[in-house]
Amino acid sequence: MINMGKKKYKVAIIGCGSMSSNHVYGYLTTDKFNIVAISDPHVKAMLEFDSIFAHMKNYSPKHFTDPLEMLDYSDYDVISIGTWHKLHSKWTIEAARHSPRVILCEKPMADSLKTAKEMIKSCEENNVSLIIGHQRRFLPSFIEAKDLISNGEIGKIELIKSDSAMGLFNWSTHHFDMFRFLLNDVECDWVMGSIERSSNRFEREIKIEDKAIGTFGFQNGTVAILLSDLTTNFYQGCMIYGSEGVIDLRTGYLRLFNGKTLGKWELRRIDGTYESLLDSDFEIKEASVRQVKEIYELLCGKIKIHRNHYINGYKALEMASAVYESTRLHEMIKLPLKTLDYPLDLLVDSGHVVPKTNEPYDIRNFLLRDKKGVRDFKLKRFD
Repeated sequence: MINMGKKKYKVAIIGCGSMSSNHVYGYLTTDKFNIVAISDPHVKAMLEFDSIFAHMKNYSPKHFTDPLEMLDYSDYDVISIGTWHKLHSKWTIEAARHSPRVILCEKPMADSLKTAKEMIKSCEENNVSLIIGHQRRFLPSFIEAKDLISNGEIGKIELIKSDSAMGLFNWSTHHFDMFRFLLNDVECDWVMGSIERSSNRFEREIKIEDKAIGTFGFQNGTVAILLSDLTTNFYQGCMIYGSEGVIDLRTGYLRLFNGKTLGKWELRRIDGTYESLLDSDFEIKEASVRQVKEIYELLCGKIKIHRNHYINGYKALEMASAVYESTRLHEMIKLPLKTLDYPLDLLVDSGHVVPKTNEPYDIRNFLLRDKKGVRDFKLKRFD
């Protein structure tokens, strides 16, 4: 447990799923936040939360099945939103109207650039700091790789290559955010991409593709390539090729190859500040605590901008959208992207891509609950 002083900030949670549980773990581990309210339409989901966290200090929330009732009940310093994607914008906008100091919303930021802009507008009008949960910016190995790049250890970065899966608006938003983070948030200038959607595939009720490839050109000359569902060896991380060396980046370690390593790979395993690399949940726990610690630093004025400021979440969403738009228009897309609706919807609705089956299925159907709040692992479709 991290002891950072006496003052506690009040936190409310909207959506008691797995990602919100990571948020709560971060809040409680820092010992600077009280979880005072949680909301979910399923009572059983809230009871599961209680079973996980009731033994921890600073956890004694009031339960609400209606988030609006919870928002009206009290004032909160921080509101965490861990719902499915389509509800991110709705509850961020509603939460912002109640003027918390910070909103932490899970990734992807929204289900379209249009709704993301509406979230930003609401938060700016109500003087709320909006943070998007691309927590891997806080992983020790990612920070080490960024520092190695900044220090010129592998020269000029020429190419970054990643293998992803399960939808551009899902797993891949982490990769897009990672590209920008490693390059010190340099702007992505252009995108060229292509997708296949022969099935009627969804991910948490958002249409996704079966396969995708995207190429991204950055203003510093770096090119990044992402393959999604095209390889079996997908992971959070990447290969980084520089003019003077290579970095193989993973969530728990990295390997460095340059002139100083004398023709061999140098393995660097970087333990966490709060969690051990030996912990099976190291990646999520360590990053979640660090993400929350920086929220505390934002609240008490130690920093002015959080590492996961909404602009980074928006840029990741824009890069994903541009791959779909490149497919739709058969051309390279210059950013900023002008199409604000979800381009995959436009692709499907126009008949540009036609699934071979009309039977929809959701790859996250195992997360659905029945009317009693019990997860139904037999569900085959999202509807």
